[in-house]
Amino acid sequence: MHYYLDKETVEMNHPKNFGGGDEGLHWGRFLAGTCMNTHAGTMVRPDLEQGQAAQTLDRKDPGWLVICWNDPVNLMEFVLHVFMRVFGWSKSKAEFHMLQVHHEGKSVLKQESLERAEFYVHQLQGYGLHATMEQAGS
Repeated sequence: MHYYLDKETVEMNHPKNFGGGDEGLHWGRFLAGTCMNTHAGTMVRPDLEQGQAAQTLDRKDPGWLVICWNDPVNLMEFVLHVFMRVFGWSKSKAEFHMLQVHHEGKSVLKQESLERAEFYVHQLQGYGLHATMEQAGS
């Protein structure tokens, strides 16, 4: 099971917020996943796994499309390399999208949450590719 905690929970359970000599004890429980708040007597243990949380978010948000556009600067071999590197795709899948960009002018590479789509667009732009994102269904 994975534990996802917000900044407030982390700060509330940090040893600096406990007086006396038992700072290490509370912080040790926090790091072990117990995350006990001795002031309120509560225990924070989310029931959702990471994948389940992502699926819940995806149902609410139609997602964002990561699009790569053709440009006259980058060689096809370089675009292939970038797709394999950024997305971890096999050569055949990366080649399919690279050829789609080359022949059709663009390719929809992924449909992700807003944050993940921004991440991928920034990664692609960091390699000098012309990448944008747009909301799915628009």
